[in-house]
Amino acid sequence: MTVGPAGRVDCWPGAPDCPGLYVVALTHLEPIPVNAGDRRLAARCIKVDHTNCKFGKSRNLALRQRAYWRTFGRESVRFRPIALLEDIDAAERSVLARLSAWRVRGSTGRPNEWLAGISASEVEQIAVRVLAQSGIEFRAFDVADWPGPEATGHDTPRPPGT
Repeated sequence: MTVGPAGRVDCWPGAPDCPGLYVVALTHLEPIPVNAGDRRLAARCIKVDHTNCKFGKSRNLALRQRAYWRTFGRESVRFRPIALLEDIDAAERSVLARLSAWRVRGSTGRPNEWLAGISASEVEQIAVRVLAQSGIEFRAFDVADWPGPEATGHDTPRPPGT
């Protein structure tokens, strides 16, 4: 990552430490708590499996991916950057507003970024469309630019035989 004029972050496809938006899907067949790494929260938080995906933002996409690996296991995580951009807060709000019908609600009734009833590829398509319509400056991310096993199978995984 390089810093350009006025302190702007200049990212390029494949730059892992760039801010941006992402979608993550899991391959777990059995539901697992989204806060599986924190025993205090795991018992009362929502549980997700291969039928869910999550849309989110991160200041550092590579670090965020590793955090999912720690929580859910590297082999079970399909992490996919969607767009590189600076204004991740406004971008996330805009996309989440469009995804409201699919947002999972926790025990408090508050919607979170985990989604049900929509595939990761559909989330990606909606996100890119919303960003383009909003006028927010972004660079679409090409999956070929994201190295390693996390670059494969970014659609919501299906159990064998289904």
